Amino acid sequence: MGVAAALWASAPVSLAAQEAPPPAAAVSPGSEGDRIQPGDVIRVTFLREADLSGEFPVNQFGTVVLPVVGEYDVTADTNRSFRDRVLTDLRKVRYAPDVELIVLRRVRVLGEVNEPGVYPLDPTLSIADAIAMAKGRTAFADEGRVLLRRGGEVIETDVRLDVRISDSAIRSGDEIFVPREGWMQRNLMAVVAGASTVLGVVVTLFLR
Repeated sequence: MGVAAALWASAPVSLAAQEAPPPAAAVSPGSEGDRIQPGDVIRVTFLREADLSGEFPVNQFGTVVLPVVGEYDVTADTNRSFRDRVLTDLRKVRYAPDVELIVLRRVRVLGEVNEPGVYPLDPTLSIADAIAMAKGRTAFADEGRVLLRRGGEVIETDVRLDVRISDSAIRSGDEIFVPREGWMQRNLMAVVAGASTVLGVVVTLFLR
């Protein structure tokens, strides 16, 4: 190795390079498909037998236990295929058309919302609806901005407020995060007014 190369290799890495955040991971909507995931919740409503109705979580092994029909492995199921399986099995033991089955995604809604927490989201809801379930934004929220986080990492995907959960990359365990508005945005009018005042003083002094 030459002297120049040795010096370059031993040169300290700049602080900016050390602290540069990793690029956001890109996730396209539907990259996970409509497949049921561990952490999802199966909402079953028996219209004629309300005592059997409830919300049943899919465990870490990808199985769920439902009333009347028992345990299912759902690792290869989509929302539609699982619903068809359950209704087929129910028809063997009782009248099935009086049953509704919806797969919900358990998502944390965090950041500048009034009631942060974990919410089971119907896939037909929009991201704006999810924020509304958390009682809306606080006065400090960055209007219009929403982030999707997974495992502490920001996911690069479409999180516009009008996007439906089913059309997004959101899955159970994710975080819908509403960031705080930046200091400059919150105080823009005061900054502009202060700058105008200073400019006025400078002009006045200049014209004397």
